[in-house]
Amino acid sequence: MKDIKDQYLSIYRLLLFLLAVMIPLFGLAFAYGNPEAVSPPLFKEILAPVGIFILIASFKFSWVKRNMQIIMLVLYVVVVIWQLFVLKMNEFNPNNDMGFLVVISAITVGFESRKIFISFISMLFVLMTVFVLMNEVEGISKLIFIITVFSVLFISFLVNNRKFKAESSVGEFTAQLKWKNKEITDSISYGQRIQNAILPNQGLVNKYFPDSFVLYKPKDIVAGDFYWMEQVGSHILFAVADCTGHGVPGAMVSVVCNGALNRAIREFKLIAPAAILDKTTDLVIEAFSQSDDMVKDGMDISLCSWNLKTGDFWFAGANNPIYLVKGKEKKIETFSADKQPIGQFDKRTPFTNVKIDFEKNDTLYLFTDGMVDQFGGPKGKKFKHKKFKELLLSISHRTSKEKKSDINRIFDDWRGEMEQVDDVCIVGINL
Repeated sequence: MKDIKDQYLSIYRLLLFLLAVMIPLFGLAFAYGNPEAVSPPLFKEILAPVGIFILIASFKFSWVKRNMQIIMLVLYVVVVIWQLFVLKMNEFNPNNDMGFLVVISAITVGFESRKIFISFISMLFVLMTVFVLMNEVEGISKLIFIITVFSVLFISFLVNNRKFKAESSVGEFTAQLKWKNKEITDSISYGQRIQNAILPNQGLVNKYFPDSFVLYKPKDIVAGDFYWMEQVGSHILFAVADCTGHGVPGAMVSVVCNGALNRAIREFKLIAPAAILDKTTDLVIEAFSQSDDMVKDGMDISLCSWNLKTGDFWFAGANNPIYLVKGKEKKIETFSADKQPIGQFDKRTPFTNVKIDFEKNDTLYLFTDGMVDQFGGPKGKKFKHKKFKELLLSISHRTSKEKKSDINRIFDDWRGEMEQVDDVCIVGINL
């Protein structure tokens, strides 16, 4: 929502523009329609450039912007004095009367303060009344003019009073909204700290995979994506998971799924990736089945197990494949996952273990679909797996740090001004 003070600044600038442009035009029009009309010497010629100068200064100088209400109030007084002289010099000619009423209607629009506004129009009415009574004008004409001025100012009062009430309500609502928003943001930010606590310790990652990177870009403050690592004896287990949804709902599901993974290896002593996924599925379904509502949330995951003693490397996945970039051959091998999620699924089958053979300088990639599903580029289309593979091949000679930087830059360039559609989590490990 645009700030109310900014709205008034826009009104002041519009009035200054009209002052600079319309005064000369009205002057020419009145001069053409009433050639005998006169005005104070050089007054119009001075007012128009002054209006332009203040208008430009409101963009250039912060002091002018901060004090626009005072500057405009002084300018209003000057314009009223000028109009009084025009009325007097033209003996309250109807054309000049109409011009005067138009001017005072316009200058009663841009007031931020109710108190200043009421003071100004009260002073204006008293000044008009005294001025008219002191001039030699027919009694009936004086009365008509005073009543007209009073009517214009009274209507302006009613309009502005309603505006002030509306702005007061908007201000109160905005303040409440900001307070609520801060409360919610603070709560979610604290939730981020809790979610970060379940992510692997960076020291553990660096200990076993010193030449690796993790690109973690939540769509919101908290995420449905997470990466996971545990050591069980001589086995290193690591995974990248994409839970249902993103933001707060996705984060809540991620906590349940992360806990289920930990239980599968700590409580049930499982090591084989497929067996871990089977047990994790049971635990996730059990956790959500306690609700009266049917909850089908869960996760897609790629899970790997590396035996440090034997060197055996196994993979099992739920909808999430992994890529192995062959360093020597400059090609990518895709290891497909089982086409079923962790969670409720009608035609569930046991997960499958897949053995992975790799050579030195090969790079393993575990990832969620956040990058491949991101809309962007010149035609606003998805990035897709084909382009992702081409990207991974093109950076295969780079260091892990450079790979992370390159992927992050390509993602941001592809997305451009478009909204990030999902959480992004990519783990690259040079084997």
